[in-house]
Amino acid sequence: MKSKILAGFYSLILLLGSSFFTSSFLTPTANAQNANGKTITQQELVQMLDNMGLEPKKTSDYWSSVAWHGEKLEFSISCGIKENGDYIYLESYLRAIENPDSVTAESWRKLLAKNDDIGRCTFTYDDKSHKLYMSLKIRNINMTASKLRKELDLLAEKIQSTQNIWYKDALKTENKTTFPIGPKGPSYSTNPSTTEKRISIEGNWNMFGGVEAGVEKSYSLEQKMLIQLTITKDEIVAKQDGKIVLKRKYKLEDSSRPTTIDWIDDKGGIEYGLIRFNSDDEFSVCFPNKIQLPRPADFVSTQQNKQVIMKLRRAK
Repeated sequence: MKSKILAGFYSLILLLGSSFFTSSFLTPTANAQNANGKTITQQELVQMLDNMGLEPKKTSDYWSSVAWHGEKLEFSISCGIKENGDYIYLESYLRAIENPDSVTAESWRKLLAKNDDIGRCTFTYDDKSHKLYMSLKIRNINMTASKLRKELDLLAEKIQSTQNIWYKDALKTENKTTFPIGPKGPSYSTNPSTTEKRISIEGNWNMFGGVEAGVEKSYSLEQKMLIQLTITKDEIVAKQDGKIVLKRKYKLEDSSRPTTIDWIDDKGGIEYGLIRFNSDDEFSVCFPNKIQLPRPADFVSTQQNKQVIMKLRRAK
């Protein structure tokens, strides 16, 4: 057993040895299809969003919604597949416009002109529901979590950067009054840590399972190889068989979705990870297999991406 402190998160997996490997591979069907240039289904799109830690909620047979907490606004983005599966649609409800004829020509002109500045995103108005949206249409081919995240980020950025022409009193009417924003529309961002109870990771934890390069691992409390973590406000200490094998500072970013976690070594090297809470007493973290690599796009480990997942349960 090595007694020196190891290089990083990936080392915790290596410590447990190959004897714990099984033949189970976590390669989603959608990814296998994308490798052949095929489209994904609505069900696979929802699974991809869930793997990304975005907690999609089904709103209809064709749409699922994810909550988005931006720097300026909080809003939801609906994700769906229509037109024989050729395209993936992302859209966000911005506000109600009950009487579009009363909106000033200048306000409509600003909205239409802005369509030229926001690239592939567009403002759209549904005359039946009297709702204003921003939409993004994507070719449904070779879609991956990383690509989907970039498209979601693009739409979110354009929604926030244009709020000065559509949000609240920005839309003017002929009689100089303003519209209410309507139900379930965007609202100004607040710090989630003050508005909702989040699970603390401080305490003692046992690593009961994991995935490395698509291969499942599981461990029991009786095994001497068990990794035990003690997490304080800003430090993580990992022990195996009573000996310290890893020490890291960490940073938890709770305002992002999904929640992110960074492990920082004593030389300033950073392992960029994701964290997902399953309950008050259980969470998972996902990291790339090397330090300083980009943050994972989802909680999926395959032979191709070689991402590493650690599953932790609060020690009793």
